[in-house]
Amino acid sequence: MTLPITPFFTLLASGTLESIEDMKRINHVRQVGSSGHIRLFDQDGLPWTSRVPWGVLLFWVAAILFVFAPLVGIYSGIWLISKGKSARSLILYMALAIVSVLAFLVPFPTHGTTAETVMDLSILILWLVGAFALRRDVMRYYSGREGSPFPLNPVLTAFFGPWYVGCHLRADFPSDDSGQGGTGVLKLIV
Repeated sequence: MTLPITPFFTLLASGTLESIEDMKRINHVRQVGSSGHIRLFDQDGLPWTSRVPWGVLLFWVAAILFVFAPLVGIYSGIWLISKGKSARSLILYMALAIVSVLAFLVPFPTHGTTAETVMDLSILILWLVGAFALRRDVMRYYSGREGSPFPLNPVLTAFFGPWYVGCHLRADFPSDDSGQGGTGVLKLIV
């Protein structure tokens, strides 16, 4: 027995998909070439997401986070400049973004060449130096404003860089440098 996709969604939307037998009947959809029929569950009756290994999931999450990390670092560097701090982290993350793009665009004739090794090491060094420069500037900014130490974990900074530091940024509350109340989400209402 084959069921096209639409009866499943019709049953689901109408609320008649109530019993396990309905799910078993829908699950046993035969895979028929390109006729538009699909198999909604695997042979054990589980959704396909139950078969995704954690390693694959973590790889994709890490890859996405690493690809966007230089952009988050550049954005955080611009924020630090707007607060009157050093442009060091901005420059380091811009360099990281450039070197990362070059590493993906430049073809290396053989694996393990000196140029490839230098590129990989420069990415790693720029990642670590940029992350710790951002950490240092943010810690100094908040410690100076609040008069107490602003701790950021160095191990988490090394692994997650601008994502970790960015999660610890907070609004200038209750006032900014001019003594006025903040205008953001945490606006002080008197």
